[in-house]
Parts: sequence; C-alpha cells; structure tokens
Amino acid sequence: MKLTSLLTLTMKINRKILWLGISMQKDSVKAFDKKFLSRQILDQAIIYLNNYEHHFDNLVNYGPLNEHNKIRYPTIGEIFQNQKELKNRIKELNPLIIIALGSLVTKSLAKIFNLNINFPKTYQYQFYKSEYFIIPVHHPSYIGVYKRKNLKDYIENIHKSILTIP
Repeated sequence: MKLTSLLTLTMKINRKILWLGISMQKDSVKAFDKKFLSRQILDQAIIYLNNYEHHFDNLVNYGPLNEHNKIRYPTIGEIFQNQKELKNRIKELNPLIIIALGSLVTKSLAKIFNLNINFPKTYQYQFYKSEYFIIPVHHPSYIGVYKRKNLKDYIENIHKSILTIP
C-alpha cells in the first residue's frame, strides 16, 4: 500500500469522543470553564487520550440555573424538549464514543437509542454498542466531591473501557 493511501485511510478513522453531561455556559454550547472541578478532572483523563478529538456537550444546550443562579440538573421536561436537538447534535458530530457522565445522562441515552444500559455501581466501566459506543461512567463532579480518593481508579477505568473498543 502506498504511503499516501495509508495516510488517507488513517485520516478517515473516527477518533472523536463526546463527553456528554457537562453544563455549558447559559444559552451556549461553548466549552465549559477550566475553573470547574468537573473540567479539571476530565482534563486529567483526557491528557492520556491525546490521539482522540474531544468534544463536550450536555443533555440540553445550555446550563440550567436554579433560583440562586447555580447550575442544576436539567428537568425531565427540559431533557424531553431537547431530545431531538441532542440527537441531531450527536449525529452531526458523529463521535466514535459517547462518554455518558452520570446516571441521568445514561438513562437519557438509553431512551434515545433504545438500549438496555446499566449504570455501573463500581468503577468497572463497559461500553454499549448502538450507532455509537456508549460508556456510562460516574459524573466527574461526584468523583471530585464524594470519591476523590478513587480519582486514579476512575480515570484508569475510563481509559481501559475506551481501549477495549474494537
């Protein structure tokens, strides 16, 4: 095989990871600020996955805020209203892998893609195949706040689950 053919083939391989479940700036899909704990934790995971292209998104295309202007989980109604738009954003990005950050995202993706996905009780993460490889993991803010001592295992097991994808 010629070198140019090999390079062309290599360039066509999908190496996109969508990290789904991160609140964005209000009314925006811009990447979230590095000052947030979730971003700092994901940055630690991503540093060893530099041969992938990383994208971030949420179930809704804005950061829902509570009455105190603090980020909150989107409601079931908000998720339902944004379900078609989310599916379109995923289709347009066409990631190889979707990392479902937390149980709410996992349940939503299971519904969108009509899959039977079990949210992991431990840090032993596995992938589910649909149009994309979906890996449900604990939300990084949960790890950062409640399970900081398990951060190394968390990151290592995310890597292992990604590397098991054929």
